[in-house]
Amino acid sequence: MDAGNFHPSKQMNHTHEGSIGNLCNDQIVIEFNSAIETILNKQNL
Repeated sequence: MDAGNFHPSKQMNHTHEGSIGNLCNDQIVIEFNSAIETILNKQNL
């Protein structure tokens, strides 16, 4: 850095869950189906 020849990479290789490009739809479907199953099982008791 002191020599002035440092050039940081501008490329980003990460996203957080739920961001554009990483919506986690498959995980949402799994959790949704699990919640519905739990609700329906409680109703059938």
